[in-house]
Amino acid sequence: MIADDFWGTPIFRYTRADALRDGVLLDISDTARTCAMLQTPTAMTVGLWNVLAPGAPFNSEDERLKDALYTLLFASIGMRPRRIFDTPSAHIMVYVLEVESKVVRVKAAAHFDETDQPVCTLMLESED
Repeated sequence: MIADDFWGTPIFRYTRADALRDGVLLDISDTARTCAMLQTPTAMTVGLWNVLAPGAPFNSEDERLKDALYTLLFASIGMRPRRIFDTPSAHIMVYVLEVESKVVRVKAAAHFDETDQPVCTLMLESED
């Protein structure tokens, strides 16, 4: 059953494009392509950025972001501990990242955006 069939037509949808435009998600596609070999559009939540680089303005070339993406690459090929599971709407991998002596649990979700294009979103494990 499709959610719209049960709940009816939504009165409002907040899309990935909206979140990118509003700054709720930060586009890291170019850095992700270089560091993690991701060919899909990739974004990260502001919440994850604030943990990686507290108080710093977003910079897609920041070394802490690159570390998070290199660790994602190593986790995806089995060189770092990770947990992988599927949900009805995403393939998810959780991995551990150490940033400036902090342990951060990162969730990488491979899913489809509102236009049915494959995308990847990095977030804190506690975020949805």
